[in-house]
Amino acid sequence: MILASTFDDQDRPKRIKSFEYLNGRLEKSDSRYFRDDGTWYERWLTEYDSEGRVLRTHGLKQDGSPLGDGRYSYEYDAEGRTTKLWTFSEFDDDNTASNVTIYEYVNDDVGNWIERSASHLRRTDSYQSKRITTRKLTYYR
Repeated sequence: MILASTFDDQDRPKRIKSFEYLNGRLEKSDSRYFRDDGTWYERWLTEYDSEGRVLRTHGLKQDGSPLGDGRYSYEYDAEGRTTKLWTFSEFDDDNTASNVTIYEYVNDDVGNWIERSASHLRRTDSYQSKRITTRKLTYYR
């Protein structure tokens, strides 16, 4: 197990994250976030795929109840970029996604993405949004 910690100027914890490995591969992490008085209030549990990318994650309150933010599941393309982000309710065992965000990429001549569109769809209604992110990369030779 490996620990990463952040403390304030009075040596009180702000975040403590533990990483668990199995046969040299990152398997799980447990992140705890702390109040100013040093008590933790939020915990995020994350599972990783064989490439070390986030597979599933969800948050918990201090009493172990769901944080209310959702459970998330990720899918990736061959380049390791997120292609789908599935959101599930934390309050039931239904494994039907309540939302999905679908990512599509436009690459430059070198193969780096210069445009990413994110289409967000809800299961319960016809709501759909699309956000486009562009970036300009400069290459020096």
